[in-house]
Amino acid sequence: MKALGFALLMLAPAVAGAADTVAIRGGRIVTVSGPVIEKGTVVVSGGKITAVGPSVEIPGGATVIDATGQTVYPGLIDGLTTLGLVEIGSVAASVDTTETGDVNPHAEAWIAVNPHSELLPVARANGITAALAAPAGGLISGQSALLRLAGTTPEALTVKTPVAMHMVYPTGRPVFDLSRLFEEPELKT
Repeated sequence: MKALGFALLMLAPAVAGAADTVAIRGGRIVTVSGPVIEKGTVVVSGGKITAVGPSVEIPGGATVIDATGQTVYPGLIDGLTTLGLVEIGSVAASVDTTETGDVNPHAEAWIAVNPHSELLPVARANGITAALAAPAGGLISGQSALLRLAGTTPEALTVKTPVAMHMVYPTGRPVFDLSRLFEEPELKT
């Protein structure tokens, strides 16, 4: 995947130990509040983003990271989640991750996304701006979707569909049964 995520920006303060300023240049920049900048520069100084734009001047002495051909995002990306598919795990009516049966290649996570989930703004407040929402269960769980965590409709949340087909490979071991812990032990005579 040709994406240089926010992890790069998270590394910037570590790199900034050597140089107080880091510039990420030449990448496609997805901004929070403006349009996408196809070839731009992000300057991080003192651990904070100080400049973003197509023609930002790079300060002298800055560590420069070439992001040509990559995409720079303004937040963390949750790489595998049920965010938007589950509201309250213990309430079955708010869990939309699993289809009936073991083989569901047709299950599409973006169809089931709840854009009004209370968990989306909580994730955003904690720095997550995009998430790979994936179905669960069965041998072939279905197709995931890359979502931005700002929007009021499933279409507005969707960045890319489908992203991947999710499968669960069986281990061959029997499934652990929690009730076995409470059984009386077998006495051997």
